[in-house]
Amino acid sequence: MDWRPLHRSWARNVENVRLALAAIWVSRVRAFLTMLIIAIGLLALMGMLSVINAVSYTIEHELADSRGAAFEIISWKPSMRINGKDVSNGENYTNITRVQAEHFCREYAPYGAAGYISWLSATQLKYRGKESRPGLWLRGISARYLEANGRSVEYGRAFTALEYKNVTDVVIIGATLAEQLFETATRALGKRVMVGSAPFTVVGILSERTSSFGGASNEEVFMPLLTGLTRYQIPDPDCQISVSPRTGVSLPMAKGEVEMVMRRVRELRPIQQNTFNIQTNDEITKMILGSLSSVGIAAILIGLITLVGSAIALMNIMLASVTERTREIGTRKAIGAYSGTIRGQFLLEAIFITVFGGLAGILLGLLAGKGAATAMGVQFSMPWGWALGSLILCILVGVLAGYLPASRAARLDPIDALRYE
Repeated sequence: MDWRPLHRSWARNVENVRLALAAIWVSRVRAFLTMLIIAIGLLALMGMLSVINAVSYTIEHELADSRGAAFEIISWKPSMRINGKDVSNGENYTNITRVQAEHFCREYAPYGAAGYISWLSATQLKYRGKESRPGLWLRGISARYLEANGRSVEYGRAFTALEYKNVTDVVIIGATLAEQLFETATRALGKRVMVGSAPFTVVGILSERTSSFGGASNEEVFMPLLTGLTRYQIPDPDCQISVSPRTGVSLPMAKGEVEMVMRRVRELRPIQQNTFNIQTNDEITKMILGSLSSVGIAAILIGLITLVGSAIALMNIMLASVTERTREIGTRKAIGAYSGTIRGQFLLEAIFITVFGGLAGILLGLLAGKGAATAMGVQFSMPWGWALGSLILCILVGVLAGYLPASRAARLDPIDALRYE
């Protein structure tokens, strides 16, 4: 096999690369300014996309897991405000009463674990001059709620059946609260704390639950529901039911079982629509991620506008470079350089400028994104897809910006070029 044509082609490409880099170095000030424009655009783009990717990663891998229960049955329409817009799902219905919640838990027992919870009041815990922050959520829970919600007691114990039945003044608190009031969690067990204005005995400390968004995930205050209803004189609260289906059941099948049991509890006829909302972790995650997509689109538009501006600047620089190097182009053509070789050299110059600027912008954007993710308390995840896509976009910008100047250089007549002053 004759390798000479391949060797000549390789030699021409290597020479074009060398000449392109040399030309960039000669006009390094203009090239650097163009690289800077591209780098700033990619810095903004990759910084924003890195943060969005980190938030999305955290939601998918941590926030959903931290909710514990596979399903939650509620009477209200869940909503959240993201990016200045209300994102909601479902409708508002009549309360799920304690009797209905208890009925559901009994009926659902063959299918898995279920428990319910109700918000009682906002409160503050006190112990010997030490105070928690005000406005803690005080909630009453039923038996098996902790199990259904994937929570466990790390120190002490859960409520007993007698404590649920006899309106006993006992509480289970989060690890953060225990450390605030007693310095170490184990010292809280058996102590009498003031929950608002009433004394309660701490019988358990919940295991810590990580939260990448901060918040008060380890500042829970739970008491037996009947105790809370009696102490705070709440006749019949709206209950939220947490459901954990048995292992080996698919999510659609488990949701069907939950819906079937709850429809019986609410005494709905077959033609009637559901008067409750079944909320899953996936649905909540999709609501949040869907709202983040608008931020991603805005970041992409900002990056594209910057890249368009840098492409125009690069094209003008390359056109000026062709004019300045007209005699050089004529000399190369006179000694045998092909038009394709000239075109390739100028295209390589444009691509190198955009790639160098793009790499700098991508690297700085990732560093900025990592710093922002750390400051926000979310877990940074390397956005390989966005980084690769941005690099490919830089190459395309280089080709588009360099094609016209490269074609103009390739079309120059060698005689006219050598006469150019």
